[in-house]
Amino acid sequence: MRRSKKHKMSEYLIKENGYSRMFDSIFQNQIHELSKQGKSIRDIARKLGISRQSVRKYMNGIQQPKVHVQDSFNNYLKINRETIKELFFEMNGHCVPLLRKLKESYDGSANLRGLQIFC
Repeated sequence: MRRSKKHKMSEYLIKENGYSRMFDSIFQNQIHELSKQGKSIRDIARKLGISRQSVRKYMNGIQQPKVHVQDSFNNYLKINRETIKELFFEMNGHCVPLLRKLKESYDGSANLRGLQIFC
């Protein structure tokens, strides 16, 4: 059974045009109404032209985006710019040993790629 492009297209257009928050609440209301009527997830998805996974997401409520740990690591790098610069030259420009050294003083999650971009 082949799915039509209509299902993915409506959700794509909604997200692409920047109306996602407004449509999120509209979809959520419609989905809750249809589920109260006893419609299945598949029926709701067909009726609204969205994926079943999206229906499940709206039924569970839209979750707030997670705060990225990378942002706090970037702030740490900016605050300690001079120290990191000295350590970078000590390590002959290699970020892997520098990352190991930084993990000793930094409590959070540090990623190599973020450090490479910073250096």
